[in-house]
Amino acid sequence: MKNTFKTLGIIAIIAVIGFSIASCASFMDEVVMGTFREFGSSVTQTVSLVGTWADDNGLTMTFNADGTGTQQMVDIYGNRASDSKFTWKTDIDQLIMTYEDMASMPVKYSVDGNTFTMQVGDMSITRTRR
Repeated sequence: MKNTFKTLGIIAIIAVIGFSIASCASFMDEVVMGTFREFGSSVTQTVSLVGTWADDNGLTMTFNADGTGTQQMVDIYGNRASDSKFTWKTDIDQLIMTYEDMASMPVKYSVDGNTFTMQVGDMSITRTRR
């Protein structure tokens, strides 16, 4: 009888440890993903950047999931003035854009819901998701 209780006790301890490890792993997944979202990991931010962003001055940027993108400008009459293609990637809080025949341009960026902000030197540029 004493051995039965001892065996049941060991089984109960193993079950509790197994449950605790599974719960802890789930909790750690959320903590890690929360940290990535907060600090702008390339995985999370890449997903959140995909789409079209525009400002009130007629500049629209489209970030495609495959790492390509386009920048379109319109003139004061609403006519398309110019298009530029670029490739892009993220690294923590840096957005690295490379336009055709130009050097890479890393800028600090953040995404908060439908607001995309780039820090270019002392200037902050904000666009909204379209």
